[in-house]
Amino acid sequence: MEFLWSFHGFCLASALLFWLVPLTLVSLFLDPDLAENAEPIALAVSFLGIAALFQIVDGLQIVGAGALRGLKDTTKPMVIAAVGYWVIGFGSGYYLGFVQGLGGMGIWIGLAIGLTFVAIALLWRFAVLGSGLSYPEKPALAVA
Repeated sequence: MEFLWSFHGFCLASALLFWLVPLTLVSLFLDPDLAENAEPIALAVSFLGIAALFQIVDGLQIVGAGALRGLKDTTKPMVIAAVGYWVIGFGSGYYLGFVQGLGGMGIWIGLAIGLTFVAIALLWRFAVLGSGLSYPEKPALAVA
């Protein structure tokens, strides 16, 4: 449990860094004093806000996937990930980015939506399997 809090603390610290000092981070890679860098810097700073959300949600998704792997449950999480990333994430990213005209920001938001779905679904599945509630195809736990 201690590792879990340490891991989420790291994800939250990274997200806060992205939210609080995005220009400083981008300035490590692009010179803000050059006029031709103004547009890429503005885009990168705006994308870091979504990347901060990614940090938090991806941390939850990693914990959910790892916990299910510990229960020897790998097939359904793979399907959840495929649907979440390719159908929900890619689909909403395309819709927001191109149909709604949000461009790169819409694509990033769509991918964050897909990642959020995967995180919630994996954690929900672990809660159900770990609680002993009836669930179809509950994986058998190895007896040592």
